[in-house]
Amino acid sequence: MAQIDDDILFSTTSEQLALMAAGEISPVELTEGYLARIEKENGALRGFATVTAERAMDQARLAERAYAGKDEHALLLGAPLGVKDIIETAGVLTTYGSVVFKDNVPSEDAETVSRLAAAGAVFLGKTNTFEFALTTPSPLHKGSLNPWARKRVAGGSSNGSGTSVSAALCSAALGTDTGGSVRNPASYVGIVGLKPTHGRVSIRGVGCLAWSMDTVGPMCRSVADAALLLKALAGYDPLDPDCADRPVPDYVAALETPRKGARIGVPREFFHDRMRPEVFDAWLHAQSLLEGQGAHIVPVDLPDLSNVLQIWGTLMGGENNVWHAPTFEKKYDDYGSAPRDIVFPLRTMLATDYVRARRAKVMLARAMAQSMANVDVLLVPSTPTPAFTFEEAKSAVICGDQSLDIGFATTGFTMPFNVTGQPALAVPCGLSPDGLPLSVQIVGRSFDEETVLQVGRLLEEAAEWNVRPPEWRRVSA
Repeated sequence: MAQIDDDILFSTTSEQLALMAAGEISPVELTEGYLARIEKENGALRGFATVTAERAMDQARLAERAYAGKDEHALLLGAPLGVKDIIETAGVLTTYGSVVFKDNVPSEDAETVSRLAAAGAVFLGKTNTFEFALTTPSPLHKGSLNPWARKRVAGGSSNGSGTSVSAALCSAALGTDTGGSVRNPASYVGIVGLKPTHGRVSIRGVGCLAWSMDTVGPMCRSVADAALLLKALAGYDPLDPDCADRPVPDYVAALETPRKGARIGVPREFFHDRMRPEVFDAWLHAQSLLEGQGAHIVPVDLPDLSNVLQIWGTLMGGENNVWHAPTFEKKYDDYGSAPRDIVFPLRTMLATDYVRARRAKVMLARAMAQSMANVDVLLVPSTPTPAFTFEEAKSAVICGDQSLDIGFATTGFTMPFNVTGQPALAVPCGLSPDGLPLSVQIVGRSFDEETVLQVGRLLEEAAEWNVRPPEWRRVSA
């Protein structure tokens, strides 16, 4: 057996699975390696909110026996994963990042957790989250730190999953994305994050932010890992009213077919005046890399996105207040500032406002589909800036000669695709002059994650991204 060193812990899930299948490392050794890193690094980084070491080792031993017993193995057998603490786990504390649920231990797993368990995954614990996946760090666990620069934000609300994958506290992790909460932290910490099409993956057993836009997606070290986890997660759940009954392709097999000649839609206008120069340059660089891989860059005109925040906020306010209704009156004093200031004031909204927002959502999705009629995917930046400082987060983020409010700085480039429901993949694409990760999004047609992943793989191969945060880079790097 091999020594479980940082090279293995920082490798991709796909690579680790191959090593375990070949008998070069064992699930027990790999799990022990991650638990040791959690013990060493998590106190400072706050990636995990709850660590389930004993349970993880039991699962790892079962996986080890399974590898010894037969040639064919479950898809994720022995892969040590984290699960965002807004996703329910049977017998394991699920706080949603809030004092309101500080003692909550669900009796059932979320459907996504059940599917990963069926695929043989090992669960290391629950990763940190903003309170109720909103905008403020958990009062229970504080915020996760960015492994690339600890005075800068790690994004949110899946900050713990992003930090944990980036710092190799786990092989991969689950996040949730309603306005950008998988793609935003993935962008800031230099990893891959996939928001599937709304309805592709069950959200049963997930704390609601807005059912009509909530998604669960993988956060990982490669596009191949995203395909692997999506293969395990995707599929119809008849007990989830938002889950679509549609065939599920083999996403892993799809990556075996190179996507040459893809038509990449690049918007003529996409908040060009509201992104930093290094972000714009990375976007241009990504276009050039894809052209070098045989893709065709096609200018497109997107629909008017000026009402996205209004649509999103109305839907979130209506749906989130339904979810909080059982606890709002009883435990109001335990709620933090974000739900009090953002969600609860909307509990008296008119039904007519909500219906108008639902109709506007449908019309925007149709308009976006029309804009993409002659292209395979869109390519846009993931965030307007690299990760900003905690000081900036208290006020506004400077972008050229203007200040961006925190909401736009974090979700301005991601939220449109939650409203339209499309799949979107955040892929690393270089470093800023300050050495911070930069990222672009590949956005597809609804339920066409195959093409999104194929184009993402093209870009990943061309960009040759395999960079660790500075503290854990190889001596020779």
